[in-house]
Amino acid sequence: MRRTIVELIFLAIGLGVAALIASLASWAVPGIGRTIWMIAYVVMAIDVLLRIMPIRRAWVRDRAARQGVPHGDG
Repeated sequence: MRRTIVELIFLAIGLGVAALIASLASWAVPGIGRTIWMIAYVVMAIDVLLRIMPIRRAWVRDRAARQGVPHGDG
């Protein structure tokens, strides 16, 4: 469960940083806030898509560790 939680924390941090950057950018350039947020949402979606495999891999390793199956993690 530990690996999965770490991966989910990384995902949450990435989404939070993207939202923070978008918020600061739309504050700094007030006329294009909608465009900035649209790009931020696309970046957030890509972040989620890129984290799916590491989260799945961590979940499989955590499940194997719970069942006592060696998973080659070293």
